[in-house]
Amino acid sequence: MPVNNKGENNPMYGRKHSEETKRKIAESRKKYKREKSSTWKGGKRISGNGYVEIFLPEHHRARKNGYVFEHILVVELWLKRHLKPNEQVHHVNKIKTDNRIENLQVVDIAEHARLHAKERRKGEYLKCVVCSKEFYRKPSHVSKAKCCSLKCVGHYTHLKKKGKLA
Repeated sequence: MPVNNKGENNPMYGRKHSEETKRKIAESRKKYKREKSSTWKGGKRISGNGYVEIFLPEHHRARKNGYVFEHILVVELWLKRHLKPNEQVHHVNKIKTDNRIENLQVVDIAEHARLHAKERRKGEYLKCVVCSKEFYRKPSHVSKAKCCSLKCVGHYTHLKKKGKLA
């Protein structure tokens, strides 16, 4: 039967480590950090949200833990420059671990948000019959939609009355 060492049953309950003991514990843990650990995989890992990360603490985009997303490194190497603050990297095929250059696209923040907003929408993207611009309509309005804006609707109506549109 397993021993319950939680709460008051724990032999260390109510006690605190001395400063000397805390220092010794910290020193012993340093022996197993990063490269010295048996589980070290060369500084490459998958983050909690599914992206590949590389340990590169001196990189300008490294987070506090010293890791940088691999897709950022791949794109910067290909571009031969750092990404600008308003630039982000988009995975074209939506596979976060596929960091081949042909799957990565550099876009600004607004464009990246638009690309991901498209994925969440349930309606359809249609082409305006007047200006040929792509526009979105929710499912209940898809069958009626022909134009992207009121301006185009007015132009469409005018053309239809003149018989220039079927």
